[in-house]
Amino acid sequence: MLEALTDWGGLAALLAVLGAGIKWLFDQAKGSGREADLSKREMAYRQQMEVRLSRIERSHGVLLGAVHVIVDEIKRLDPDSPALPLVAAQLGAAFPEPEDMPSDLLALMGRLSASRRK
Repeated sequence: MLEALTDWGGLAALLAVLGAGIKWLFDQAKGSGREADLSKREMAYRQQMEVRLSRIERSHGVLLGAVHVIVDEIKRLDPDSPALPLVAAQLGAAFPEPEDMPSDLLALMGRLSASRRK
């Protein structure tokens, strides 16, 4: 009788281990599905951010071009205009370190600084 109980106990233990293994496999499959869903959402968000960044970069280029035109016109009409140092100060505050400044803004800052010295 003791042998029968031992056999049944071993069988129960084996079934418990198999059940736990099967549960683990199902949990892993669910986790993979969640990871795939998260990855899809991250990719969609990244694409959305890239579109927004592209729009901002285009707007930045247009606005910077407009600033160049306006500054050149102000310099032509009134080289001593008080607006020129204000623009230079605002650009200096926005881009305090020249190594971080895009080359077109650096050129604009140079033109504004030259107009202040005159």
